[in-house]
Amino acid sequence: MITVGIAVVISAMAYPRLSAWVRSLSQRSATSQLVADLTMTRTQAVRVGRAASLTLENATTYRVAYASPVTTGDTLVKRVKIEGAGRGTTLAQVSRTYPATITFDSRGMRRSSLSTFLVVRSDRTDTVSISWVGRVYRGQEQ
Repeated sequence: MITVGIAVVISAMAYPRLSAWVRSLSQRSATSQLVADLTMTRTQAVRVGRAASLTLENATTYRVAYASPVTTGDTLVKRVKIEGAGRGTTLAQVSRTYPATITFDSRGMRRSSLSTFLVVRSDRTDTVSISWVGRVYRGQEQ
């Protein structure tokens, strides 16, 4: 019985740190997913030889598409609901208006003026920036 009591006390002491660690992993996962999809969008633009874009539809969903050669609209590559959205992780751009679109031309260079996305959690913000030449950078703010 004493062993069980000690285990309960130790678990109670570890729980706050463990839950903070799980939230941090959730946000890192969302940031990594966004970075990977921005890189994939750029690669897709070069591969198909047409503009490709990642559009932030709302705080938890974005889509990747490229310009269709046949129709006037875009060809959807994928739609993503971010990891951790149910646990308070959201996406935003600096002005926090939706939809927000980042576009790469057929050479993989950024065509749009939008250059920074934020992955926000109540106590932490990660930044994802895209240079004019299309490179994707990941940063962290406290």
